[in-house]
Amino acid sequence: MQFGLLSTHSRLHGSKSYRVPWLFDDEALEVCRRFTRLKLRLMPYLYRMAVKSHETGIPSMRAMVMEFDRDPAARYLDMQYMLGDSLLVAPVFREDNEVEYYLPEGR
Repeated sequence: MQFGLLSTHSRLHGSKSYRVPWLFDDEALEVCRRFTRLKLRLMPYLYRMAVKSHETGIPSMRAMVMEFDRDPAARYLDMQYMLGDSLLVAPVFREDNEVEYYLPEGR
C-alpha cells in the first residue's frame, strides 16, 4: 500500500490480484487512510514535481542513481526510490515491518 500511494499514480492492488484494504480488516483501512491523507498533503509538492518532469523529461519517480549519480552504492538500490528530487521512499515489503534503506550523503 505504501508503494502504491507513494508513487506518481495511486494504486492499491497488483495486476494479478484484487488486494484492496476493505477486504482485510479495520487496521488495513486505517493504514490506507493514513497514507491517503499523507499523499493529499504531498499534492502541492507532487504537482511541482510533475511540472518539472514535464519541462525536463526527468521522471518524478526515479531510481536513486538518477539523483545520486556520483554515489556508487546508488546503482544497487532496488528497494527504495526518489519521488521528486526531495523525497526518498523506502516501502516496507517484509512481514516483520522492518525496512533497510540507504541515505546518500549530501542532503
